[in-house]
Amino acid sequence: GARVLALHVRATTGRVAASVLVRTGKGVDWAPPTTPPTTALVVPGIPGGAGGRRLLIAVPGEFDARVKVQAITANGAFAPQGQDTLDAPAQTVTPLDLDQALAGKVAAVRLTSDRPIAAGFSAQADDDVAFGAAVPPLGGAGGVVADNRAGASSVLLTAPQGPAAVRIQAVTGQGAVGAPQTVKVNGARTLEVKVGDPAGEAAKGFGIMITPQPGAGPVYAARLLRGKGGQLTVLPVVPAITTVLLPPVDNSLTAVVP
Repeated sequence: GARVLALHVRATTGRVAASVLVRTGKGVDWAPPTTPPTTALVVPGIPGGAGGRRLLIAVPGEFDARVKVQAITANGAFAPQGQDTLDAPAQTVTPLDLDQALAGKVAAVRLTSDRPIAAGFSAQADDDVAFGAAVPPLGGAGGVVADNRAGASSVLLTAPQGPAAVRIQAVTGQGAVGAPQTVKVNGARTLEVKVGDPAGEAAKGFGIMITPQPGAGPVYAARLLRGKGGQLTVLPVVPAITTVLLPPVDNSLTAVVP
């Protein structure tokens, strides 16, 4: 009967992969995983437009958390009036409505806490719902988002500390297509960038590479996809994986014996 909750999946034997599909009275969407609990995080990708916007803060520990809230929009960063500090009880999820503070603007939220927390958001749009979560900033290798659609995809970029420049490139199985976009984001700002539509077969579905340029401050990103009939989905962009560590292997037949 809980209206909001957080899930922690842990394997005691072997390895597992888990996904969460959320069905509400106004739509369905996949809930993206959030960063592990920490005392400072950024939740990017809150879409603009009509509909409810709600921040969700989970406190997994045994002590209450005092959380400072800062919204980052295209007009700058500010503490929402009357919502700048939130007392979140231990082992609960605390919702915080952002409708009045954001007034339909695209945004990110920066949170600092005296206890480790995890966070995400829900966004209502007509008869659909979308979910976002806190993610790390993009590293030098950037991030990659698959399955974008012509005329429907945009990227939300947030530079919470200082100005940044980002290159956005559409890619297919045959490599880069179209000219890359170089976008500048001012410090303490959130910017929505419409992704250029590649021509030909790529328009049916393509990937996006988002790469911070040298000298850029920390950049957080999310992909926003709008469909027909008010459909909406948000995908936070995580740093691309460039290195995979493999377990050591012994030169012995016992390595394959159960």
